[in-house]
Amino acid sequence: MFAKGITAYFVNHKLCFPQRFYAWQSLVAPLLAAAAHYGILSLINGFIWQGDQITSVLIFLIGILPSFPLFMFLYGLFGGRDKDTLDELKEAVALTGAMRWITHWGFYEPTHLGARLSPLHGRFPITNRTEAMEEARKLTEEKVKL
Repeated sequence: MFAKGITAYFVNHKLCFPQRFYAWQSLVAPLLAAAAHYGILSLINGFIWQGDQITSVLIFLIGILPSFPLFMFLYGLFGGRDKDTLDELKEAVALTGAMRWITHWGFYEPTHLGARLSPLHGRFPITNRTEAMEEARKLTEEKVKL
């Protein structure tokens, strides 16, 4: 998967359109958040695990869904989202229908809280958003109305 993603990046850059790689949002902040997330869950698991099946299942269940808000908080805390990408995430949450409460409280709010508390928030902005939004507007205007 990793090799496929790297290959796709370079093929798209060469054949489709120039790609911009934002190292902080795509690599550094996720790795920092993942390391902190792993450390916190390892600490919690050290207290919970008793070497039996029940505590193993409990740890598994904690790792599946309840740990997503923790990771999203850490991603926001490590400066993974700027103001525009937080706004984009908020707009995306509004599109999720019946799952809105999960996406709002599980993804948007923890990320927003982390970004608010972060000294890194806004230091690594996505600089091509204006051009991307303009291109999206133009493509929407060109869309054939059915």
